[in-house]
Amino acid sequence: MGRLIPLPYQILGTAVLAVVCFLVGQYKGTQRAKEKAEVETALAVTKAAELATEQAKQDVKVVTEYVDRIQRVEVKVPVVRDRLIRVCAAGDSSVSAGTAGADAGATRDADDRRTDQLSADLIACRRIKEQCQGLMDWKKANGG
Repeated sequence: MGRLIPLPYQILGTAVLAVVCFLVGQYKGTQRAKEKAEVETALAVTKAAELATEQAKQDVKVVTEYVDRIQRVEVKVPVVRDRLIRVCAAGDSSVSAGTAGADAGATRDADDRRTDQLSADLIACRRIKEQCQGLMDWKKANGG
C-alpha cells in the first residue's frame, strides 16, 4: 500500500504543527506571566498599604538633644524612615537646617521639609557624638 500523503507535504505539515505548538505555548506563557505580575503587584500594593498604616500609627517620636550640660531640649520629630535611610546612606551632609533655597523651599512638600529637618537633626547628633568622643579621649589621655 502506498503513501496517501506525499513526503514533502508530510514535512511541511510537521513543520506547521511545530510552529503552531510553539506559538500557542508562547501565548499561554505570556498570559500566565501577566497574571502572575498582576498578583504580585496586588500583593505589593497591600503590603505598602499595611506599611503606611503602621507608619501612620507611629508618626511622632520624641528625640532628646543635649545642647550643653545645663539645657535639655525635646523635639518632636515625624518618623520618615525610608527618606531618612536614603539620606543617611547617601551621606548627604549638604542639607542643613535652614539652608534650603527660598525657591526650592517653596516647591517642596511637607515630607521633603520633614526629611530636611531630620537630616539636620542627624548632622547635629553626629556633631554631638564627635564632641563626646573627643571628651572621652581627652579624659583617657589625661588619666581620668
